[in-house]
Amino acid sequence: MSGSLHSNLFQSYYRTNFGFKDGDFPVAEKFYENEISIPIYPKLTDRDLSYISQNIISVV
Repeated sequence: MSGSLHSNLFQSYYRTNFGFKDGDFPVAEKFYENEISIPIYPKLTDRDLSYISQNIISVV
């Protein structure tokens, strides 16, 4: 599966605050382009987790 289901929040933060450019960390960039980030927060319920899991399974 190529692409990702997450925001670019962290990537933008490091590029803006530390001046990183495309190609500075090719292995990390390749991982970041292909990983999937799922929601995680303190009030995440079992029902929420089930919903998230089922949707990921249906896409994969």
